[in-house]
Amino acid sequence: MISGQGLAALRDRRAGSRAHRRGTGRSRLTGSRLARVASLDLGTNTFRALIADAHGAQLAPVKVLHRITRLGQDLHRRSTFHPDAVRRSLAAADAFHRAFNSAGVTWTGGIATEAFRRAGDGPRLLEELRERHGWDVRIVPAQIEASFALRGVAYGLGRRRRPYVLIDIGGGSTEFIRADAATPKIMTTPLGVVRLTERYLNHDPPRAGEIAALIRAVDGGVGAVRRRLGGGVRALVGTAGTVTTLAAMKLRMRNYEASRITGTELGRSELEGMFSELAGVGARRRLHWPGMERGREDLILAGIAILTRTLERFDLQTLTVCDAGILEGILLERRLFTARARR
Repeated sequence: MISGQGLAALRDRRAGSRAHRRGTGRSRLTGSRLARVASLDLGTNTFRALIADAHGAQLAPVKVLHRITRLGQDLHRRSTFHPDAVRRSLAAADAFHRAFNSAGVTWTGGIATEAFRRAGDGPRLLEELRERHGWDVRIVPAQIEASFALRGVAYGLGRRRRPYVLIDIGGGSTEFIRADAATPKIMTTPLGVVRLTERYLNHDPPRAGEIAALIRAVDGGVGAVRRRLGGGVRALVGTAGTVTTLAAMKLRMRNYEASRITGTELGRSELEGMFSELAGVGARRRLHWPGMERGREDLILAGIAILTRTLERFDLQTLTVCDAGILEGILLERRLFTARARR
């Protein structure tokens, strides 16, 4: 069960690939109450899904789906989705739906995040996805999104030293969760990698003044997080595509392996070195780095900036990476969706 304000709010409402290449295979769970289910995370930059066999609090991943849609394209200067972004997102959703049917999925639930919260036509697009595919997917506040991420990371990493801060970098926002009490502190910021890249990095490779402006903006946002969450933090844990991509780059992976990603540590000094090297070349050349996912090559600088400034502000030297996150959290808390559907 998730503790914290995020899922408490959802309970109150109820009462009132890289085709990621991470988890394709057979389930190891058995039993008469086994359910094949799927979770969705419809993000500003990426649509992701996890097909798994679930039995109580146990999950056996079957397949992970991953499609960069850049749904948040130009949202920093327009109030509705770009038509090209909508077409990409609908195509990704159609592909996911076919995969769910092929795998024999019996229930699909998920969340729509920052891009859907910001765009004036977000609810309309979400309703179209529901009608086309029958998914139980909802636009949720950032606090609930963060709570699902915390639940999934706790499942993926097991017991951790406390207090620690979890950072979940998205395309439109970044959530920070201090997990050292029964009720975690959650803070959401507009430090999304799509938003920051489109606003500050207008040349390829970026100019020195653009990089300086990016760092100033990130440092200001992370400084506010540090003041809100307080000090005494002993560890930083990261989840989602930016940090898992950086872990894959550190390990120089040609094929993504989740089992090697989880637990990988990224040092502040090595992240700063990666930033300097990547900022000195164009986005196309960044794709030559093993582990770099196509579609993130222009966004990776903003992501590294968020991580390095967070480490510095919290006076930490390393970040621990976790492949699990929102998708696992949704499946572990799927009763929150099914209970509401039965009302």
